[in-house]
Amino acid sequence: MRDRDTTRLSTGGCHRRRVELWLLLTLCLTGTQVAIAQLAITEVMSEASDVVLPRRPDFWELSNFGSQRIDLSSYRWIDSAGLEAADPKFFAGKSIGPHESVLLVRSNAISTLTAFQFGAWWGAIHLPQPLQVWFYKGPGFSPDYDAVQLWKVTSISTNLIDRVDFYAATVGSTFTYDPITGVFDSVSRSGVNGAFRAAIGLDVGSPGRTTGAVPLRILQQPISTEVDAGSSVSFSVQAQGLPRPRYQWQINSIPISGATDPMLTLPQALPSDAGSYTVELSNGLEVIQSSAAELRVNTVLSCATILTPPSDQDVTPGQDAVFSVQSRGYPLPGYQWFYNGVRVIGATNSSFTLPSVSLSLNVRITVQVANFLCSTTASAQLIVSPPPDLRVTEVMASASTNGLNRTRGDWWELTNFGSNAVTLRGYRFDDAPGVLVGAIVITNSILIHAGESVVFISDQSPENFIAWWGAENLPVRLQVIPYPGNSFDSLGDALYLWNATAMTREDIITSLSFVNDTRGVSLWFDPILAEFGQASVIGEVGAFHSVEGDDIGSPGWIS
Repeated sequence: MRDRDTTRLSTGGCHRRRVELWLLLTLCLTGTQVAIAQLAITEVMSEASDVVLPRRPDFWELSNFGSQRIDLSSYRWIDSAGLEAADPKFFAGKSIGPHESVLLVRSNAISTLTAFQFGAWWGAIHLPQPLQVWFYKGPGFSPDYDAVQLWKVTSISTNLIDRVDFYAATVGSTFTYDPITGVFDSVSRSGVNGAFRAAIGLDVGSPGRTTGAVPLRILQQPISTEVDAGSSVSFSVQAQGLPRPRYQWQINSIPISGATDPMLTLPQALPSDAGSYTVELSNGLEVIQSSAAELRVNTVLSCATILTPPSDQDVTPGQDAVFSVQSRGYPLPGYQWFYNGVRVIGATNSSFTLPSVSLSLNVRITVQVANFLCSTTASAQLIVSPPPDLRVTEVMASASTNGLNRTRGDWWELTNFGSNAVTLRGYRFDDAPGVLVGAIVITNSILIHAGESVVFISDQSPENFIAWWGAENLPVRLQVIPYPGNSFDSLGDALYLWNATAMTREDIITSLSFVNDTRGVSLWFDPILAEFGQASVIGEVGAFHSVEGDDIGSPGWIS
């Protein structure tokens, strides 16, 4: 926060040095805003192991990273259902102490535990003492997708305090947050970040304990821009931290009422909206300020021009084809879309969607952009193709640590089993839990020919990868594509691949999950059995020793 006011302020017992007056008044009037921000959902068990029957219950963990005790009486929680389904009395009389984690455990007719039995399940020696365990009745979490949501509800406001979403469960392992980013996308592994194996059964987690808060950090600052008067404009910020950041946008250092999301949108920018935009991030533990983004609003007459024309869309049957155009001009341009030269009635926005396209379509889409000064057009082609037969054919999730170089990253191999070449530009991929939003995007124009295999490598250069495995052992002209981060879990993980036009998680090109129990040995796809998970063996289906280290695999080769 910028130090504009260095006077000691006092309002109803609230004392803060060097803070914005507006923030101080907000804290004092609400009484608990700082405490609210200090709470975070930190762990979820959505499918316990079935080694011990009846199966142990679902649970989730709520943590207080602050130094104040928080009365939870006015809080409510629920899974992915709406707030109206939450029990308004569950938290009555309950509180959470500073730096404490509490557990909320499902209780039903099949699986009922006492707090003592919960401790016996995980082993009292591993759990903090004392540990608050609260039981609730109701449906369990879905192993495929669910969420946990926490609200604070008063007579004058309803605030969503935190929400985590989790997808396909790894049986017996809890979901938790990444200790580096704070993102809730990790699966607990024994011995990693304080996770351990339960005393009873094969479950793995760290109930009652966390790896601590994650410092706030801005990953992408808001960007200055110029728009024509009357057009929509948005500023956004990308940030990370735990407790998760809260946002307050400002113009010329003055808070904007209701502007508390990562993105600020002005539907119709006016000359009076021009100015310097910043966003303040806070989480009850710290406050940071973004850099300033300048907004300039043009009112000078200018021709309608196309900044970004609609692009060709290559979709598979059943997908939506979405075309869009970006333009400028004052007065603001209008839009008209055409389907094979025929005007589409009502298609007068900057985007145009053809829903659930069929394989027989062969369409040229045109948009006309015009104001009273001038008019211009641009076109794009819709291509509808059968889904490509792409399959993940090899994965190395845990390289050997033997040898001098112990920084080799994970890698995976993608093979085109179809008869046509496929352009991978715009394709996206993610490991478990397989979330489309935030997946890694392939930005290069990579062409994978029929029968060809390409290798994607994490956190290493193609030159290092080739030296690792030996150029003489790899196919000639093997495409090796590097990408940052998102490595596999060394004990097992999953991989999801979407094309450029997929809009839902389920609309995948290919996916797989695997269990890995051997370091330095890749797993491969057997096309005869149509199964993935075979461990590479020297001399079988082309597997060989790496030149550097003692890893075993067959990158670039398939059976």
